[in-house]
Amino acid sequence: MKKWIAALLMTALVLGAMSMGAAVGDARVLQAWPTFQYNSQHTGLSPLRGPKTEPALKWMYDFGKPVLASPVIGNIGSAETLFVAADKIYAIQAAPEPLVKWAFSVSADTTFDYAPTIGPDGTIYAPANTPEHHALYAINPDGTKKWSFPTGSLIHASPVMGVQNDPSIYLVAGKKLWAINPDGTVKWSETFAENIYSTPAISEDGKILYLTTRSVIYALDLSSNRATKWKLDLGALIDYCSPAVDSDGWVWVGTEDGTLWNLRSDTAFDKTQLNPGVSVFSAIAFGPDGGIYWADDEGWLYGGPRTGRKWRSRLATGSYPTVTSPAVGEDGTIYAGSSDKKVFALTPASDILWTYPLQGSVSRGSPVIGMNATLYIVDKTGKLYALATPSPSPSPSPSATLGPPPSPPRPTIIPSLSFPDVPPDYWAYDEIMSLVGAGAVVGYPDGTFKPEFPVTRAEFCKMSLLALGLAPEFPVSPSFPDVPPGEWYYGYVEGAVKHNLVKGYPDGSFRPQGNITLAEALTVIVRTQQWELVSPPGPPPYILVREPDDTVRNLSSADWFYSSVGAAATHGLLLFPDDSQIASPGAGSGEYELRFNSPASRAQTAVFLHRIMA
Repeated sequence: MKKWIAALLMTALVLGAMSMGAAVGDARVLQAWPTFQYNSQHTGLSPLRGPKTEPALKWMYDFGKPVLASPVIGNIGSAETLFVAADKIYAIQAAPEPLVKWAFSVSADTTFDYAPTIGPDGTIYAPANTPEHHALYAINPDGTKKWSFPTGSLIHASPVMGVQNDPSIYLVAGKKLWAINPDGTVKWSETFAENIYSTPAISEDGKILYLTTRSVIYALDLSSNRATKWKLDLGALIDYCSPAVDSDGWVWVGTEDGTLWNLRSDTAFDKTQLNPGVSVFSAIAFGPDGGIYWADDEGWLYGGPRTGRKWRSRLATGSYPTVTSPAVGEDGTIYAGSSDKKVFALTPASDILWTYPLQGSVSRGSPVIGMNATLYIVDKTGKLYALATPSPSPSPSPSATLGPPPSPPRPTIIPSLSFPDVPPDYWAYDEIMSLVGAGAVVGYPDGTFKPEFPVTRAEFCKMSLLALGLAPEFPVSPSFPDVPPGEWYYGYVEGAVKHNLVKGYPDGSFRPQGNITLAEALTVIVRTQQWELVSPPGPPPYILVREPDDTVRNLSSADWFYSSVGAAATHGLLLFPDDSQIASPGAGSGEYELRFNSPASRAQTAVFLHRIMA
């Protein structure tokens, strides 16, 4: 972009005519351009999935006035709520229809130009500017004022929440950075040589804070009295592209000359320049497969691996083409809006999955992904759209009555879905494809399903909730110290806990990355169906336990999973005979060996979940 246009846009920002977005502490809080992200690292990667096939308009809400920032998604009680910044901060219940729960106002001349941030206790932090007054407002979940913090300078960006037990709210205004306590008092502040126009990003371990001034990126060591760990002058204007931190700890930022930088220090860095002289003018987003995505100010969306060949796709044309910051769903689908009055969904390889027409050009607010594969986006006329792909209602769970094992019906297969490692003759093909078609399980970004991979406890929570048609939950306080709000699986684990599907360990942990065993998977499913715990049938069949070291023994009443196995067998969750991948024939007649204490595979889990969905 030309220098005079950049200067004009900076002036517009100073006047409050443009918006930036908030960094967050809650896993489901979303931000506005150009710091749109789902966590304090500004990754742009959602823990939820958006519509992958052409959506329909679920509803539209007209504010009747400009909305410059993206909606922020949180909760009031158990209801998904959109927090929208305009002349007021609006709290809108998202389902089944939009309902304004409250609207927070300061004065007639106050504007909320930047997306708010939601703290771990549900407090909404919203920066506001008036001609004479600039302050950060803390708003209670019921819409009442908690406190306000005057800055004395125009606020150019949204706040960011501290991570890893750091309760601070970090706010920039003018040349100053504040660390504010949850009660509104100042913890500390730092003053820089130039104005700060970006939202800071915080490393995943909470130790380093990154921010940018006109052309310099700073790394502050939060664990060492806020000392400047390093800084680097990038030699070009940073066009409001706030820093983003990837899963490997590299910080990324784009500049006016079209350079995309990734750094670890002032000497350890790399850079990419795909369209020289054309400004990187959006937030940077990362995909689950390691891809990286951003937009320039000529209407192009870029993407590709973090190293290697990258692509670009033209999404906007005209005199002033604009593409919003991309948002990436947990399945890798990329969403972006454009000044051509459209919103797009693309694959990681740049193929356009669908486009949807809007009534007005998109605002600087990016699309955000909510529950039930819903995509929210606002246009410059002040209309908020909820887009979702129509889907059938989930099948009811079978009743918990004793009786002979049912005969599983033939699952519904969607022909367009396929995985190279799940051919039609694969033993669990029907069940896997049925669950994929129902949206209960997904493949990997590389196009495979990896059916023999073990299932983690976090993954099993997600698969169980989706298979049963239950919603994730996002409480203010986490149930487990090792399942923080910033993780993709937070809502799934909390939802599984709410519905009494899973429990933690005696030490209070959940161990989300630990593998779930076959016995644990069966026990959870038995619990979901509320089946009566009974002794296993037989003999015959003779149920044997094959241990991880391949020793074989009889199932015993001393095994903690003994009665759950009985309930699973009684209701057809376990069949005898069954596929050898689940219950392999033993040495004697009527014997079946199961690896109860070994990790359950993705294929086995799909089979079990399909049996209760059928």
